[in-house]
Amino acid sequence: MRRWIAACLALAPASALGADAILLEDGQDTAVYRFLPNLARGDYATLYAFTLADGAQTHDFRTFVRFELPAELAGACVEQAEVLVYYGFDASGFGSGENVPGTLQCAPVLAAWNEATATWNTQPPIGAVQDSIAGIDSFQYLGCDVTSLVQAWVDGAPNHGVALSSPTGRAMGFYSFEAQVDPALRPALVIMPADDPLACPEPAAGVAAAFGALGWLRSRRLR
Repeated sequence: MRRWIAACLALAPASALGADAILLEDGQDTAVYRFLPNLARGDYATLYAFTLADGAQTHDFRTFVRFELPAELAGACVEQAEVLVYYGFDASGFGSGENVPGTLQCAPVLAAWNEATATWNTQPPIGAVQDSIAGIDSFQYLGCDVTSLVQAWVDGAPNHGVALSSPTGRAMGFYSFEAQVDPALRPALVIMPADDPLACPEPAAGVAAAFGALGWLRSRRLR
């Protein structure tokens, strides 16, 4: 079932996910840039994830994205959750990386941040990689499995969002919330609640201590 949601979106409209799916389509996002470590890019239409050195210069990018969970999820059991981005363009200024398969890594963000002020130098710490997608060699939807992370948020852990990074040089570009494109191409968080709330185990003790405070975003339920 892993990354089933991204596969569905690649083949059919989001409505094919079903009436019980919760789709979060708005929030805060930014991509911090190592070469310009004090540049805040919160209002940019572009997000990136790659690690690239050019001689003594480094052009690494890391993306941060955060969604606010709807109140209706309180106490729910999360069957599956994926953070979705659409890899829709290459960072041509750094070389397209066409011949280098990309890898996208997804990790929890461990402290508060704000898209208006986040820079490479002020970026929040991130935790261990929760999911990794390897062998990326074409434009496509990419879905990071964040089921356990979203369940922790539902159980009371503060939600600081997810960091998207890459150890590879393929210059993967994504559309931000500010991009004037089809909304289906912007970041999203899709959550599939379980039919039986009792199917989830008891929340782990102390899980809330691993994260920070909720950000402001909006949400809606799929029709």
